[in-house]
Parts: sequence; C-alpha cells; structure tokens
Amino acid sequence: MTTTQILTVLTALGAATFGGALFAFSAFVMHALDRTPTRAAIEAMQQMNLSAPRAPLVAVMIGTTGLA
Repeated sequence: MTTTQILTVLTALGAATFGGALFAFSAFVMHALDRTPTRAAIEAMQQMNLSAPRAPLVAVMIGTTGLA
C-alpha cells in the first residue's frame, strides 16, 4: 500500500468512527433524554459533557480533520 492509500483508509475509518458516535448520540441518547424527566435529563447531559472530551474522542476528531 502506498502512503496515500494508507492515509485514505485512516481518514475513512476516522470519519466513520466519529460519524457513528454522532449518529448514536442523536439516534439513541437524545431520544432517551427526551423521555426522561427534565431535571434528570439535565443532570445526565451534564455528566455526559464531563465524560465526552476524552483523549480517544479528541484524537479521532482532530486526527481525521488533519488527515483530510
């Protein structure tokens, strides 16, 4: 494989991973939060916001952008 092919595959995998995370969030998490009482949904979302910006997620977001 050439360098270009490797970078293309890595970019596609990164985009698919990040896209899958966004899809899962919008398709499942937001609908579940919508059915949860308001105060509990706010608390749950705040906890997710504390957990989300972790190194693996940030690496995929920035890495995919850098490769593209």
